[in-house]
Amino acid sequence: MDLNVDEAEHSMEMHLPYLSKVFQGHNVKVVPILVGAVNSQNEAIYGQLLAKYVDDPKNFFSVSSDFCHWGSRCAYRCIILSIDHFLLFHINALAMYQDQSCFGYEIMYLVLEHRNMFREPGLGKAERFSYTYYDKKHGAIHKSIEALDRLGMEIIETGDPDAFKQYLEEYENTICGRHPISVLLHMLKHCSTKIKVGFVRYEQSSQCKSTRDSSVSYASAAAKVDSPGEEGKD
Repeated sequence: MDLNVDEAEHSMEMHLPYLSKVFQGHNVKVVPILVGAVNSQNEAIYGQLLAKYVDDPKNFFSVSSDFCHWGSRCAYRCIILSIDHFLLFHINALAMYQDQSCFGYEIMYLVLEHRNMFREPGLGKAERFSYTYYDKKHGAIHKSIEALDRLGMEIIETGDPDAFKQYLEEYENTICGRHPISVLLHMLKHCSTKIKVGFVRYEQSSQCKSTRDSSVSYASAAAKVDSPGEEGKD
């Protein structure tokens, strides 16, 4: 692991105080696992490798992720395009195109290719361009964000890694921990123990009402052994 990556990574620091509180008075070992931007094939491989540790009752996994990152944060600005469902394209303030005369071409190209990342011949996949889905039927922007997040949460609760992958490909939701979540889903798919995931709380850092706003979504879930006869119980 690169030292800069290690120093920038902060999820472990967020976890430790809570783990310390939960396991207070117990001698436990903590094994950090940092999941990078791996492809779906590697997510499946790592999930299979780790599945056996789920079956060991001595082990406990804590997986970290925020949910939707929305708005002008991280040097992004937002442009609303009027199509069937609004698509907010986040274009980095340091975008490669500075000439306003070609700006209309960019937007038209993005509309035509809105299901893919922006591509320009010779440039490949431009990491500086992405979008956030906005469905106007939900009314306020923050309600649309919540609907998008809850759709992903419902899919995670099914335990289906392929459905979660399809969701990410279709909606491009900016879930920063999508890779460890995917690894977890593959772990649950390949372990012998039947595990049920259920979300218990959802919050947003702020409620976005205009394109000038920004927010980060937070969701918490618990996974427990799904014992026979408990289906349908709270």
